Amino acid sequence: MEIVFITYESALAVDEIDSLFRERAERYRAMDGLLQKFYLRDEKNGRVGGIYVFESAASADALFESDIHASLREAYKVRDIDIARYQVMFPLYESADFPESP
Repeated sequence: MEIVFITYESALAVDEIDSLFRERAERYRAMDGLLQKFYLRDEKNGRVGGIYVFESAASADALFESDIHASLREAYKVRDIDIARYQVMFPLYESADFPESP
């Protein structure tokens, strides 16, 4: 399992970012090997982004080769981006169900 953290500053307003997150979500749902994505906002530091959970290194590699990732900087008017990638050593729980967000 692989985790990818992507955070960035955007020139867009928060409501525009939220709208884009929701518009583009279906494309992530269709991505092979993407088990979960969490959309993030750090109000204090003005950063947004996502945590991606992939089933394998190969499926994480595919993110970086995808059209949706290639369009990220332009779509969100990205000013400063940080990308980190980690291998999962083991999960605390074998399976986790998360409640839906409003």
